[in-house]
Amino acid sequence: MLLRLVYKVDFQLLPIFCAFYFLSSLERSSLDFSVISGLTADLNITTTESQCFAAAFYFCVIIFDVPSNIIIRCWKPSFWLGIIMGVILSVWGIMSISMAACTHFHGLVIARLIISICEAGFFPSAVYYLSFWYTRREFGKRLGCLWSFRCLAGASGGLFAYGVSCITITKHMHVWQWTFIIQGSPCVIIALIISWYLPNDVKTAKFLVVQEQNIIMQKLKDDVGILNYKDWSWDQFGTVLLDSKTYAFTLIYLLGAASVQGVTLFLPTAISRFHFAKSSVLHTQLLMMPPYILAIFISMSVSYSSDRYYERSYHLIGTNVVSMAALIVLLLPIPCIYTGYITTCILTATVYAHVPIKVTWITNNLVFSTGFTRRTVALGVIISLGSVGSAIGSQVFYDPPNYMKGKALILVFLVLQSLMILLTRYCFDRENMRRKKLGMDDKAFQAYKYNGEDLAGDRHPDFRYTI
Repeated sequence: MLLRLVYKVDFQLLPIFCAFYFLSSLERSSLDFSVISGLTADLNITTTESQCFAAAFYFCVIIFDVPSNIIIRCWKPSFWLGIIMGVILSVWGIMSISMAACTHFHGLVIARLIISICEAGFFPSAVYYLSFWYTRREFGKRLGCLWSFRCLAGASGGLFAYGVSCITITKHMHVWQWTFIIQGSPCVIIALIISWYLPNDVKTAKFLVVQEQNIIMQKLKDDVGILNYKDWSWDQFGTVLLDSKTYAFTLIYLLGAASVQGVTLFLPTAISRFHFAKSSVLHTQLLMMPPYILAIFISMSVSYSSDRYYERSYHLIGTNVVSMAALIVLLLPIPCIYTGYITTCILTATVYAHVPIKVTWITNNLVFSTGFTRRTVALGVIISLGSVGSAIGSQVFYDPPNYMKGKALILVFLVLQSLMILLTRYCFDRENMRRKKLGMDDKAFQAYKYNGEDLAGDRHPDFRYTI
């Protein structure tokens, strides 16, 4: 009964979020292929300008993530997500189409900034919204499914670019221009279809009968305690900013984001430099597909395993170890291009695979108290500040032709992130053991210290951190 109910929620909610995330990620993937297809050459964009263009997307994300999560917490989630996935999606599609009309670098940057404003806030809002439908043991697989559509966008971007490259109906349009037009048009159409479908919470879900709503509510109460979907507390907002976990997770997220973005932007260049037989632009685009397809399988497998064993940190370390081994191989002279390509595929897949586990770990350990204020604010702050890493990652590969410094920097990021993960795990484990030994009086005092049992949340003496 319970498993069937969980799958029913999956069927109603996940397709909407996955489809939107796929479309928004396709724009970023297509941009990588547009570079290969002649964007930089046609507009005379230098390498430095190309890096700045890639980083421009994250500036608005950094600014708008936290306000977006505050709005979704204070307002009805269905309304705000409806705006993000409806009205804003229309603007996003129109601006994507408009990028085809750009004739210089500054126009591209302006269009890119507007697109980032439209997309900012979706990922932390989606994570927050989905988190109050699933228990901590169930959440990893669902987030892995959502993230796999980001990987799917990377994989299908190659096939998409391959098809666009075959367009020969006009000599007045470049391949990269057709890419932006074709990818933006469906977004405008889908924006007209998406309406106020999403429920605000479990109690208002029309696809659930009352008995099913009560079962889900009880399941969530057993997992995290008191549920209140209508609260907002500025005091709880302040506790997030004073919580050391917030900054530990921010650093973990930042270092991971720098690695993911660096590898993503390096991938087209790396593959084009392998000089396969009969190598061409189209061939290079097709070779971009296997790394992301592998990333889908590894992301889903690691997410499933993480939920199965209810363990996060060692799964993160495992993916990082494989990524670091792949980077070490790429730093060495590689006589065989096939070895280099396979290693690059493994690096891309494992760097991507650690993202859903990382976000799940953060969500598991920032639990709401009387409501969802701490979780929604923490997700906004961590993902917003962590996006600085994405901007940094877009700049690390600056030393052609071998990019040794860029690879070394990504390796350093992964090593530092692994050390931070181990330190955070140690602190959580130690705190769990301390709380386990507390007597009744000590538990009452700790709950009182954090304004009572209803407001303590993840700081409650009976709460156990997920490690």
